[in-house]
Amino acid sequence: MTVFKNKKMSQTGQQTVQNTKDFTEVTRLNEQIDEIQKSIESDYLQIGKLYYEIHGNDAEDSFKNLINEIQMGFQNITQINEQIQWIRGIKICPNCGAECLLDSLFCSMCGSKLSEPAGNTETDTKMCPKCGGHPCRMEHCSALFCGTRVEKMIRR
Repeated sequence: MTVFKNKKMSQTGQQTVQNTKDFTEVTRLNEQIDEIQKSIESDYLQIGKLYYEIHGNDAEDSFKNLINEIQMGFQNITQINEQIQWIRGIKICPNCGAECLLDSLFCSMCGSKLSEPAGNTETDTKMCPKCGGHPCRMEHCSALFCGTRVEKMIRR
């Protein structure tokens, strides 16, 4: 009886070891699949970027909506960056990319003439009537949870 019991325990132990090996192998193979899928997603992204760069202005009709959304996204990023610069009191030199004070007439790094100081005229800043006067220079008010359209803004 003891021999039968030991043999049964040995078989159970061997089965457990085999199950563990199988689980480890399946996990390793699933990780390989995940890496391949990530590579494919990266390739898709590169194809999309390349298509946009080559055909952004003359895209096929089926791509035009996506192209427009990308272009609007870039415009929004530019507007948000301008707002960040305005809040920080800086502007970027178009010649060398250096950060300069808003009221600077010339770049402190390369000496290039900068545009007129931003925000000096009262007509440059719009105030939002909905959120209590948050300054805004974008399509919508940037105050948290406000979003009032610029057309509804009043000039200060």
